[in-house]
Amino acid sequence: MAVSLALTRSPWAVGQVYGVDLVGAASGCLLGLAVLSWMDGVSALVAVAALAALASASFRAAWRTSSPALPPLRFSNWFVIRHPLALLALPLLAVVILNTAIQPHGIAPVVVKDQVELQPPAAQQWNSFSRVRVAPETVDTPYLWGPSAKLPPVMVSQHWVSIDGSAGTTMYRFKGDLSEVDFLRFDVTNLAYVIRNRGRAAIIGVGGGRDLLSAYLFGFRDITGVELNPIFIDLLTHQFRSYNQLADLAGIRFYVDEGRSWFARTRDKFDLIEMSLIDTWAATGAGAYSLSENGLYTVEGWQHFLDALTPGGVFTVSRWYNPSDIRETARLLSLAAASLRLRGVANPKAHVLPARHGWRR
Repeated sequence: MAVSLALTRSPWAVGQVYGVDLVGAASGCLLGLAVLSWMDGVSALVAVAALAALASASFRAAWRTSSPALPPLRFSNWFVIRHPLALLALPLLAVVILNTAIQPHGIAPVVVKDQVELQPPAAQQWNSFSRVRVAPETVDTPYLWGPSAKLPPVMVSQHWVSIDGSAGTTMYRFKGDLSEVDFLRFDVTNLAYVIRNRGRAAIIGVGGGRDLLSAYLFGFRDITGVELNPIFIDLLTHQFRSYNQLADLAGIRFYVDEGRSWFARTRDKFDLIEMSLIDTWAATGAGAYSLSENGLYTVEGWQHFLDALTPGGVFTVSRWYNPSDIRETARLLSLAAASLRLRGVANPKAHVLPARHGWRR
């Protein structure tokens, strides 16, 4: 609406108005990415409102000082502010500064994807494509994706870490003693470590660090974690480093990168590559409104993963299983079969092991 009015009602040349509009739109695209890296999403919204108030006052001032009889608008006129609307920016900026300073206890979303978040988080970080929220610590039975019936009674301290209020991961309290995380031996997602637990391992999607801890627990001492979201790496290497000391283990390496892209470039070979339940259920504008994990579940992506295996290496992938709707499982098995056939494997069935444990919604 503002652009249409400026083009049709303002006293300035259409080309000039449209040129300024394009500069503003391009600047806004870059500024949006920067602002969401500097502050939380709520503060960013208020900052945009403050900027809009200043822009409105400047536009009005420039309009009043221009007329068809005068020369075209000069750039300096945009900074002439003579209207009380500009004062609105001051309290808005004050809210931005205060709310940013007291995060994660400031103004925040309450209802996120049909879930109510009333309890203040232990930590919360935003970036240009996600909001990562660390829930308060709980002491309970460990959250596992597919726990065995033989899991002994155990209580652990853990944080639930959610991405955009829905998809999530667990961060366990770990002080360097592997006996603290021995319960990970009883998760079906770690089944592959029973047959491959020496050499080099790679984890696609670091999350709260549970898969890297699993690799270390079973015997790997050279472990590479590739994570798309830098917030998770920051949590493990800085903010929660004393709580979960995974980053202090010898042989652990982190890379902030998209998994498929990283494996397409690497020359390293691994004895085991693990990709467990990688999904965010969130679209990212930076990825042309596509799910960031889509590229991982493709034949082309799996060719890169298989290329990075040693001759006896194992690639393990975990997804949800629903006995009344097996579409996701069927897709995974079809993807495995197609990927192997592209490599000349005549009988993919001999190289694929489906394993499940019940069904968790």
